[in-house]
Amino acid sequence: MPRIPDRGRVRGKTGPWLVTATALCAAVGCNGDGRVAVSGTVFHGGQPLSGVYVGFDGVSTGQPAGWAMTDAAGRFRAWGSGKAAGLLPGTYRVWIDIRSPEPDPAAATIDQPPSKRDWAERYSREKSSFTVMIDSARDDLRIALD
Repeated sequence: MPRIPDRGRVRGKTGPWLVTATALCAAVGCNGDGRVAVSGTVFHGGQPLSGVYVGFDGVSTGQPAGWAMTDAAGRFRAWGSGKAAGLLPGTYRVWIDIRSPEPDPAAATIDQPPSKRDWAERYSREKSSFTVMIDSARDDLRIALD
């Protein structure tokens, strides 16, 4: 009678290495393409900023490389192109944009507080000079806007 291979287990010397590599990759946040998990908080004047869009453009390429949206506590998780979680290691120019909620047809205009307009201009995609080096996974990236 022919023997049916055991498909439910990893056998031999490969098993422990595969398990170790998988656990290590999960711990440091890597994807198959080399991306690393990046998350953190955006601050202005020491206070977390909620509801802002964070863009990451490659310094060497000038091309968009990732994005994030801050939550109510100013926290974000970066996503790369193609909806892949994380960023490739490298240096990025970080820019911020105010993404307003859907406009209220009854409102004449959407007002932003003056302090938001000031930093929004300085850290816009066109003007930001804020850079960050990502060389490994991190969950503590602090983006402090003055």
